[in-house]
Amino acid sequence: MAVLTRFIYISAGVAILDQISKLLARRYLPITANTGSAFGILQGWNGALLLLSLAVMGYIIFSYTRIQRLPFLTQACTACIFGGALGNSIDRALFGAVTDFISLGFWPSFNVADSAITVGVAGLIILSLTKDRKNN
Repeated sequence: MAVLTRFIYISAGVAILDQISKLLARRYLPITANTGSAFGILQGWNGALLLLSLAVMGYIIFSYTRIQRLPFLTQACTACIFGGALGNSIDRALFGAVTDFISLGFWPSFNVADSAITVGVAGLIILSLTKDRKNN
């Protein structure tokens, strides 16, 4: 499968799963309308956070020729970040806030997009640390 196709499938899959889960959550579950960032910080900064997400997605698109030469797991982590940013950007643009519905009680509410971004960033960090160890 072509690299671009895999990247699009992963990104689109994350964004679609995120939007479907949020649609169902808005209909059937108690939700939190989050106008801030992760962990409830920067409340009321929805517009700025939307611009930041669009900038991150733009950077990923701009850097895609370099990304496609990287190992598959690095590409997959980047695609998760892109898909999560897209999912939350859709909410910010359409609803003026991100729909959070997963609540563990001891942790701020979050959603599928937040999870994908977190897994993507954590994966990139782990891959970076592993790469450094292999090169030493």
